[in-house]
Amino acid sequence: MTKTLTQQDLHELARTTGRTPFEVLSIAQEQGWIINDAASPTIPRATPPTGILNNSKKAEEYMRHLKQETINNLYKSDPLIRESINAQVAVEASRITREKPSIVAYDDAGKIIGVTKSVISGTGATGANQAEVMRAIKANIHKQLGVTQ
Repeated sequence: MTKTLTQQDLHELARTTGRTPFEVLSIAQEQGWIINDAASPTIPRATPPTGILNNSKKAEEYMRHLKQETINNLYKSDPLIRESINAQVAVEASRITREKPSIVAYDDAGKIIGVTKSVISGTGATGANQAEVMRAIKANIHKQLGVTQ
């Protein structure tokens, strides 16, 4: 009686032992097994990548979704997480956002009457102040001419 193996037997042995089909083939040949010609293991071909993680934009969107879903689940189930998130939201809400006072002076009708600091020389002659005055002048002209953007 001869000992023979087929390709299917090689793959099954490889799967159960955790070895590669080539390792199983070499061990079987060393132990005297007769291998059918069709039994030479084939190299598995790489399948083209599919799925959401192969597209970076979709992967980022999916990870954001998972992060938000995880936070929501933890918020619902864990009182310490809920207290921590509530405290963080309260701290962020309590921060006062101070707006820098405008250097452009307006009259009661909303027209520009001047500036409070010189934007040509001195400490008020910064690019930000000059840009603010130009935006105000542009908005005033658009308002007078009825231009909407």
